[in-house]
Amino acid sequence: LGVTSRLLALVMLPVVAMGLLAAHDTVQYRASATAAARIGRQVPTIDALVRLRQALANEEVAVSTSGWSSQFHVTPDVISKLLGYGPETTTAVARPATDAALAALGPTSPVAAVAVKTVRAQVDAGAIGLNAALAAFSGFDAQLAEVLGPQLSDLGQAAEQVGGGNRLAVKLGTLEAATDALQYGAAEATDLAEIVLNPSDQATPALVRLGSDSTRYDAAAASLAAAPDAAISGSWKELTSREDVGLYNQTVTTVEQGRAGPVGINSLVTAFKGAVTRSTGLFS
Repeated sequence: LGVTSRLLALVMLPVVAMGLLAAHDTVQYRASATAAARIGRQVPTIDALVRLRQALANEEVAVSTSGWSSQFHVTPDVISKLLGYGPETTTAVARPATDAALAALGPTSPVAAVAVKTVRAQVDAGAIGLNAALAAFSGFDAQLAEVLGPQLSDLGQAAEQVGGGNRLAVKLGTLEAATDALQYGAAEATDLAEIVLNPSDQATPALVRLGSDSTRYDAAAASLAAAPDAAISGSWKELTSREDVGLYNQTVTTVEQGRAGPVGINSLVTAFKGAVTRSTGLFS
């Protein structure tokens, strides 16, 4: 009986061990499946948020080109063409796109449709100036970024629980950096526009904001340049080495140092074209 028990134990130990391993694998599989399901639910929402963000960015461009055209007595389409914008940044196209993106998110949208319509009404009535309108759109972008950031982080954590999900987690980390670069790059451009269009106010809070937003943008840009995915880091380095982007970056540095920025429509358009190239590349 003793021998039989020991033999039985020798046989049963591997069986029990395999059973425990199988149970462990099953638990891991279920956790992986749960995480995958969570990813499946989150991706459409994140996609809708990004679509709204791009739609609002296009609408902000429509507002800015219209405002600039009034100041420099040229038509908005002239400025749009010089900067390299397409028809998606005209008011006639941008507003319906924003409305559709807001409707897709419905009550889950971090940006209230009524708030967007209020700003539009104020712009159309001439009740607010260009800087105030751009600040309102920057606020919308900040609201979206505040929601997108945690969602991307949560998605990255879920990806790490999925078999082979590390690559996705790395990609999501890069996407977070691109999101930050978009947010602070847009804020930087708004700050710069406020300063160069109102040169007598260079000692205003806009100059302080420019320094802060530029620092945060630079940190996100450094992350993109060091992205593990060679295709992304290479594409980003190629984008930032373009002449118009370099000229825009130099303009930011010049104004931060307290020196005079560009003056006149041609100089302004030339300087800001790099910001357009940069933001377009980030969305891509």
